[in-house]
Amino acid sequence: MMILKVAAWVVLCFVWFIYVPGSTVLEMERRLATLEAARTPKLKLEFDRDDPACKMRIGHPEPYQTLFRVRVTNHTDSTTTGVQVKLTDLEPLAVHYLPAPLRFMHEGPTTREITLGPRQSAYVDVIQQADVGGPIYLWHSVDGQEHQLTPLGDFSLIITASARNTVPVSEKFCVLLDSVARARFETFRDQELRAWTV
Repeated sequence: MMILKVAAWVVLCFVWFIYVPGSTVLEMERRLATLEAARTPKLKLEFDRDDPACKMRIGHPEPYQTLFRVRVTNHTDSTTTGVQVKLTDLEPLAVHYLPAPLRFMHEGPTTREITLGPRQSAYVDVIQQADVGGPIYLWHSVDGQEHQLTPLGDFSLIITASARNTVPVSEKFCVLLDSVARARFETFRDQELRAWTV
């Protein structure tokens, strides 16, 4: 009888000291993997001047205009929900309503978030300007705020994409003006920006 009690105690100790900590370690590893996946950015923001959707020529209404967009891409193999894209900074600060949601291409101004399937991209309207220069139209969707901006020099923009269960990702872009104030939109790569003059 004593041998059975000792054997039962040994089995119980084996289960307690071997199986329980092992399952606890496995659970901790699973939770760590989940947290690490949530910290890894799922979205990517980019401007591709050779992509006709990123740099779109518009002929109506005249004068001809150019609409610049950024592409937001879900670069994972799973669906990403609650995708939002906002203008989060503007240097020099020429508006006071930041962060400002930006408009998704072919969506109404009230659409603030979308879902992106695996490896899927969407385009976000950023700025538009007539080819002859002049004011720049910011494609934000903040009610009651001015869309038109008359830059007095080059400026940079920070655009941020966020979604559920992932960290936000930001990218810096710039608007460079030529001698007649026509805009050129680019990804910021340490270009020297001309200061605004009054």
